[in-house]
Amino acid sequence: MKHFVIGSLFALSLLFNSANAQEKDLRNTFAVVWNFVSADKDLINNNLADQAAETLALWKQGTIENVYMNTEAQTADLGKMTNITYFIKAKDRESAALILDQQTFVKKQIAEYQLFPVGFLWLKTLEDNTEEK
Repeated sequence: MKHFVIGSLFALSLLFNSANAQEKDLRNTFAVVWNFVSADKDLINNNLADQAAETLALWKQGTIENVYMNTEAQTADLGKMTNITYFIKAKDRESAALILDQQTFVKKQIAEYQLFPVGFLWLKTLEDNTEEK
């Protein structure tokens, strides 16, 4: 019972602190994991610059963050490879999909993505509270 009460108080403190309230006002965050569905290297290479420009524009807008690239992409089988992962901020899953479905790799069926809800940025909440003291 003691652990339940302590855990509940901890959860409530996260929900009601100012940093979390500020984060909740932004948008929900989803992890985006891209997988190539085409093994056509020419198709990929001919559209890579457009996809990169679209990704960069979303990053500059603050819509996506923390972009990770698979460094083994040079030698992997493109049809089975996860190459790009990042976080996207959107109102909900459908809003995130609307943004992602406009990207070149989706339109030209070069790659597909999966969305995973991740919630709010917990450690930022703790960091913000530490800095205030």
